[in-house]
Amino acid sequence: MLTVVVYVNETPVARALVGNMSDLADVSDYKVRAVEQGAPDLGIPASDVTGLIKGHPRRTSVWHLVRKIAEVATSEHGGSGAGTEW
Repeated sequence: MLTVVVYVNETPVARALVGNMSDLADVSDYKVRAVEQGAPDLGIPASDVTGLIKGHPRRTSVWHLVRKIAEVATSEHGGSGAGTEW
């Protein structure tokens, strides 16, 4: 399980829980749940999004996976573009 937490001024405002669904294969699929607290003063609603990342090559920097997690978190329906099911 991979956990990504976003902090603003030492206060957690968003969290993503990510699980590998492919027994840590070189090319893996991941299930993502991303939750963000709302910021009404900025017009940002709270969100709770789930999605899949399919076909991610594990032999890349973890930041590539974090980018895909952020894409899932910011989509309306979950998922992260080509190769992703929702």
